[in-house]
Amino acid sequence: MPHIALGIYRHYKGGEYEVVGIAKNSETMKDMVVYRALYDSPKFGSHALWIRPFDDFLSTVEVNGRSVPRFNLFANRFDKTHAYLLRVADVYR
Repeated sequence: MPHIALGIYRHYKGGEYEVVGIAKNSETMKDMVVYRALYDSPKFGSHALWIRPFDDFLSTVEVNGRSVPRFNLFANRFDKTHAYLLRVADVYR
């Protein structure tokens, strides 16, 4: 199974998400990244859980003619910033 650093990632559009692990799609056996939004969404609810194919999560996208990572690691799970951001997110649950 592939490895990904657990922690908080920032999406190229600005949202922040906590990666909680890797899972297997039971139908395709593809590796999927499991991650949780650190914000409330009127459309998807509070701190929605998401999955995305592993390769897609680590892919790049084109923004204004530049290739940028879809997600950037913002705070490693063992970083003090990570713990602080999760406590702040809990306030809004």
